[in-house]
Amino acid sequence: MTMNNNQIEREFGWDDEIEATEMEFILLDPGIYEFTVKSFTRGRFDGSEKMPPCNKAEFDLSIIDPKSDQEVIVKHQLLLHSKMEWLIGQFFVGLGMMEVGERLKPNWSGVVGKTGKCEIEHRTYNDNTYNNVKKFLEPEAAPQQNSYSF
Repeated sequence: MTMNNNQIEREFGWDDEIEATEMEFILLDPGIYEFTVKSFTRGRFDGSEKMPPCNKAEFDLSIIDPKSDQEVIVKHQLLLHSKMEWLIGQFFVGLGMMEVGERLKPNWSGVVGKTGKCEIEHRTYNDNTYNNVKKFLEPEAAPQQNSYSF
């Protein structure tokens, strides 16, 4: 069981009573946010006019809304195709699992629990507005320690 919005998340039994009829959706203000990768699943993209069919990685990114202090789950997917290699690399750099300019065999199962920063923007689809990851940011460089010789 986990807590969400001061309520215990749990599985329902077939005979349990329910009362909620709406899900609260929080639209984040565009900007930079820290996130945690909550889940990862493998999937398949069926293809489109611009992209052929390919594997896809689907993630739930947890972001705490600074206005309400509530957890917001932002869905994000990466298409595993050479056209999107730069975005896959940006994701792994943002998690601190890859350095800029190096080659990497992605450790997909190792991303859950990792943290990073991303830029959130709004995306409109079917007349609804959603939170969308615009880009993943490189981790801030650790401050260099001064070494003194005496």
